Amino acid sequence: MFLPFTQKAREVALHEMPDSQRIESCKTFIASVVREEAREFLHLNPEDAVKCYATCNAIISGCPFPLQSRFSKGYARLALNVFRNDAETTLDYAKELFPSLLAEGEDFSINLFEFLNSEQDPSLSQVRSGKVILAYEDICYVLSNLVVRKLMSLPSIDLPSPLKTAAESLTAELYQPPAPGSKVNSLSLQCVEKVKSGMPEGQRYYGSLALAIACHADGLNKKDAEGVMLLYVKACQKGSNSFTDREAIACMDWVYTRGISSFRSLRGTPFEAIHSKCIGCPLRLGERQVGIRKL
Repeated sequence: MFLPFTQKAREVALHEMPDSQRIESCKTFIASVVREEAREFLHLNPEDAVKCYATCNAIISGCPFPLQSRFSKGYARLALNVFRNDAETTLDYAKELFPSLLAEGEDFSINLFEFLNSEQDPSLSQVRSGKVILAYEDICYVLSNLVVRKLMSLPSIDLPSPLKTAAESLTAELYQPPAPGSKVNSLSLQCVEKVKSGMPEGQRYYGSLALAIACHADGLNKKDAEGVMLLYVKACQKGSNSFTDREAIACMDWVYTRGISSFRSLRGTPFEAIHSKCIGCPLRLGERQVGIRKL
């Protein structure tokens, strides 16, 4: 089967504005993935598959972050089905991402450095002689996780009018914000307000992570979150070592790619002292439920 997110796919991609028929078919596909109704990818020839993949990416980038997250995970589930049932396609794609991939009897090995460089967790696998040993099912899961990461790392762009309209239509159809009074504005929490006023040298990095988590928890898209992060950099104290816009945006990208919506990952950091004074802070309790309407 042809996978539209591989290097081979990028080679046949054509950069052109999708027509109205393709936009509508992509909207329908996105909706079916978000509602968990889709059971397989659209059966298209390679060129059309790539165009539809690019169109879906563009449309979903204009939707609220909870919808982006739900689509990415749903799309990865479809990819996982392909990986499990088409070993030839799967191993070709795995070899593209991990050139050191080798068969080891019934299992497979990947160079440890190469594996860690893709930000995978080696603790779930055997490590032997500088190699990570994976069963075929493990490879399928690794690849599906990378599909999620690829989709969640899409840059924020100004969409052409037809694609922007499609994103707005999908948002109105599929996204239901929490009812008034039921949603906590994370960016207005006492602990986050303290961070927004600027952090001293040695704490600026952790402050940027906390602020990015609050942005994600509030459902800000990456473009709006970037604006919050840039204001934070300006508010931070100027130390002997600079803290740059680029570093703050990198923290935001890290949080958004992994879908982090609570401060649990910041335990033991300088931010914990600030956060501990924020009594009853809901972000301490774990992940939020996103507002997705299933029809």
